[in-house]
Amino acid sequence: VPVRSELRDGDLLLMWIGGSAKKVKPGGPKPSGGWTLVVARGPNDINLQCWTKPYDPSEKKIKRYIVTEGKNQFATLSAVRGVDVDDPVVAFDTLRNESKETGKVLAPAVKAAAGGAVAIAGVFDDPYGVTPVDNKFHTLASFVSLGDGFMSAMAPTKRNGMYDLVELNKGKNKRGGGNEVVGTVSLRPKPK
Repeated sequence: VPVRSELRDGDLLLMWIGGSAKKVKPGGPKPSGGWTLVVARGPNDINLQCWTKPYDPSEKKIKRYIVTEGKNQFATLSAVRGVDVDDPVVAFDTLRNESKETGKVLAPAVKAAAGGAVAIAGVFDDPYGVTPVDNKFHTLASFVSLGDGFMSAMAPTKRNGMYDLVELNKGKNKRGGGNEVVGTVSLRPKPK
């Protein structure tokens, strides 16, 4: 996963890894370089993970992080400013195959902190592209490749309390399938 040169001390790195592989090793894919696992759903046919790490300026020569022990994996790397790098996560959750129950693809509701952020990501079987319906979200990635689709997005949080389910706009499945895993992670603001 490429690392951008604009990173600064105080940034929180947030990496989503998702993909499809029935024979992913126990523990699933791992990024190189001292990351903390926030949430993992899988390994299974469809799997999703979120990892965080405070940016370390002494690593400015690192040009990429390698994701190992995975197959058919997709990853996005974001730098988030203004969040607490020492204790970044307020809450997290995942939903699997929610569209089979509700007909909608949903990112789970989580507790959020005012002045922080909410990050969502998902991996989608037998590919269809996805974007958030909620226009507060900035889509970071949405693509289809290798028989699966992947999406990540982020939005600021304005208040404390529950951040509601986020509906995602899904395209049409190309080959059937329709399995998905979608995750939500809320981040707390940097202490004042």
